[in-house]
Amino acid sequence: MKKIVLFLTLLGLPLVNIAQAGAAEEARVLQLHFDKFRWMATEQLDSLGSILDKRVRYIHSNGWVESREEVLENLRSDKLGYRAVIVEEAQARAYGNRSVVVVGKGNFQVTMEGKPLEFKLLYTEVYVRHKKSWKLVSRHACKLQ
Repeated sequence: MKKIVLFLTLLGLPLVNIAQAGAAEEARVLQLHFDKFRWMATEQLDSLGSILDKRVRYIHSNGWVESREEVLENLRSDKLGYRAVIVEEAQARAYGNRSVVVVGKGNFQVTMEGKPLEFKLLYTEVYVRHKKSWKLVSRHACKLQ
């Protein structure tokens, strides 16, 4: 009986490590998610560019789809500006050790071609690990009433 308990205990140790690693990755990506919004609002485009995958699709609540280059250029040219993003809720879930999905809700204060706008959005972001860094590969938002 002791051998069975020891075997089951040893069998469970890798699962504990995987769960702990998953929680650590979730926390890391969740912080990156908050950093992304800060970088957008403060126009830290080099930092923002470093986490956007070269094939990212950034889908806005009105159906507008931006590529990596378009996200950066539209922020640079002030076509779209983020004045503030107030995240009300955000949760990250790791799937294996290479992907994390963030689901959040927040208030987005932006300017579109100089016109101030405010939206309450629900959004999903997908991050994938490339070598040792995390990249945003997809973002999709919808308006809340």
